[in-house]
Amino acid sequence: MADDIPVNNSQPYGNPGVEIFVWEGLKGGKKGKAINVTQFGDKNVQLGCAGGNDPGDGAVTFEGTGDSAGNPDHPDYESAVFVVLKDSFGQPITRSSNPLNAQVMQNPAWVRPAMSGTPDGGDMDVTLTCTPRR
Repeated sequence: MADDIPVNNSQPYGNPGVEIFVWEGLKGGKKGKAINVTQFGDKNVQLGCAGGNDPGDGAVTFEGTGDSAGNPDHPDYESAVFVVLKDSFGQPITRSSNPLNAQVMQNPAWVRPAMSGTPDGGDMDVTLTCTPRR
């Protein structure tokens, strides 16, 4: 859990229905802190943003779990099983070169980004935009 990259949260443009979560500076071998966004019907993730856009020798993925241990406060968080989520075309949400913008089709209890590669390799920002169920 000590390696988790914290997430920043905001409500853009004064719109109380939309929330944006940003994990900044994801490096090789690191994971973002998992968050629960099940209350949002639509989720869009952008892998690689203006500030951090270099995967180095690795790849960044967006993953989720229904495991209760996926809660970062759970004592077994380190053993929670996360899997790579899929976009609207059924493809894994992963990026190793060009920036990627994808709709998240699953709604697991917990989501987070994860970066493969060597420690201190790459520098990626991941942004998750969520809108409420209609």
